[in-house]
Amino acid sequence: MTWLPYVALGALALALLATGLIAGSKVSLSGMMAVDNYAVFFKIIATVAVALVVLSSVDYMRGRRHAGEFYAFLLFATVAITVAAAATNLVMIYLALEFLSLTSAVLVCYRLDDPKSTEAALKYFFVRRGGQRGAALRHVADLWRHRLHGPVGDRQGGGHAD
Repeated sequence: MTWLPYVALGALALALLATGLIAGSKVSLSGMMAVDNYAVFFKIIATVAVALVVLSSVDYMRGRRHAGEFYAFLLFATVAITVAAAATNLVMIYLALEFLSLTSAVLVCYRLDDPKSTEAALKYFFVRRGGQRGAALRHVADLWRHRLHGPVGDRQGGGHAD
């Protein structure tokens, strides 16, 4: 299907347009996501980077099975990166990183007919998904809550700067 990368590029172009349109607002999603210059910059960087990946994968994906899933998971990874860039709440940061980790794992094991891909998927599962990152994030969240906000704090990232 030769039109799939162009659909993905169109979706990325719409994401860039939407990023430009919301650049003036301050906070969305009940204060869990910030729309500041920092978030907009990294959303643009992530979207352009994934667009370059899509453009460079057109020849590689030509004639392969499940090309649509490949481009869909690239777009899902883009969503996870942009959510992580704009998140101000620890729960949103954790969810974005978990979502990015899952989409990355699927992209690692995308070619199941290749033994190297299957081996890489197993290594990714045991090394990356072994619980170390989740435990580290929970530890950082606990430190953030107790050190910066006191024993009864919130999970908002920007509250301690006021």
